[in-house]
Amino acid sequence: MLDFKFENLGPIGTANIQLNRLTLLCGPNNSGKTYLTNTIYAYLKHWTFSLGWKINNEAIAKLEQYGSCEIDLEEELFSNWDDRCKAGANRFVTKVLPVSLATSAHRLEQTYIETKIPIKEKWYENSLNLSIRKGTIHITKLTNSYKIIISSTSNISELSKLFLRSFIRVNVLDSLFNDEVFICSAERTGANAFKNHINFYQESLRDAVESLENHELAAEMSAFKRDYAEAISDNLKFLMQLGISEKTPVNNRLITQYPELIEYFTEITLGSYRVDTNNQMYYTPNKSSDELKIGETSTSVRSLGMIWYWLQFIAKKNNILIVDEPEINLHPKNQRLFARFITRLVNCGVQVFITTHSDYIIREINTLILMSHTADHIPDIKRKYGYAESDKLIPYDVNVYVTKENNSNSLSSKYNVVKIPVDSVTGIQIESFDNEINNLNKIQHSMLYGN
Repeated sequence: MLDFKFENLGPIGTANIQLNRLTLLCGPNNSGKTYLTNTIYAYLKHWTFSLGWKINNEAIAKLEQYGSCEIDLEEELFSNWDDRCKAGANRFVTKVLPVSLATSAHRLEQTYIETKIPIKEKWYENSLNLSIRKGTIHITKLTNSYKIIISSTSNISELSKLFLRSFIRVNVLDSLFNDEVFICSAERTGANAFKNHINFYQESLRDAVESLENHELAAEMSAFKRDYAEAISDNLKFLMQLGISEKTPVNNRLITQYPELIEYFTEITLGSYRVDTNNQMYYTPNKSSDELKIGETSTSVRSLGMIWYWLQFIAKKNNILIVDEPEINLHPKNQRLFARFITRLVNCGVQVFITTHSDYIIREINTLILMSHTADHIPDIKRKYGYAESDKLIPYDVNVYVTKENNSNSLSSKYNVVKIPVDSVTGIQIESFDNEINNLNKIQHSMLYGN
């Protein structure tokens, strides 16, 4: 599991978060949940850049001269792995995070992040065989070895050396920890509705401008710079390329192994989606032949469209799915169904991280945790209320965190993140939700009975 330690990140004073198979983050509005979510997403997306490792000059020279070279990763990489991860986190804060969050580096001067990438289990024991750059570069590793062999079947020019270092670095590091991450931001509903009015080339121009931080034209072109988080930008790009996603073959797709996932998700969407050659998304309700443009549909249909496409064409086992406020636009019944869908994803090998204000989602997840108990009456309850045998969560697979107000005199950091216990007897207890529900009940009781 991946551990994060945060200090002075936006409204967050301190936070220690461990990504489990299912991780929940709750708390009041404006308490830093989206800050944390977008930061975790950015780190998972850019960690190979932040780590700072690259193939050395001697290896490149041998590859150029002899067509192959050998690199001992134990000596080059693993011997100082902890220090590399620490330095990589510092580099991430200064070089990546300001751009990803669309904020100034000045705002993050006091921010500290510490993490350590867990190397994939059995990486040492397993072999490795990768082909990149249309098969012109091969990376291989024997079983029970830290040494990789890189071979090239084409000439290496001075310009291609720069790209070659990047290709090798990313692919080698991805082999250590390649849990691909996908995020559904809280702005997904609007992004789906208005994506065709947002120029993709403008997005590309903004990305190019962000690489000109030290260029004399950067200040003059600042009006084109993205002023919203990278997570939102990535959602827009994903939606603008849905047609490509449909046509791109993905090995080991999750729904190939678990086709029931898309069937279950359709119980929430109550219909299916498609994209035409102009990248226009359509929705067809169940038991109907009427096809609607996505702009003609309900907000719930637009909110769920991005997850449907991720599940249908992108999702693989060991992926990480991040959903910011999954309850957006959903009726309480569908919020409960979505919680069950999340549980089924987790049980099929997807890591899920969500932020939520929904008591319905928390209570449903709570019910699924309690269903892991071995009490004799549990199977009967499942049958009575329509739960499948697989609808359960093991408590130690779930981590729950809540942002709580810091009562100290510090003005810069108002909230700390606190871990909430989870067990199969009492489940999850979120005080902020329970307190508000109790207050409402007291008010209504007083209105009805006059006390």
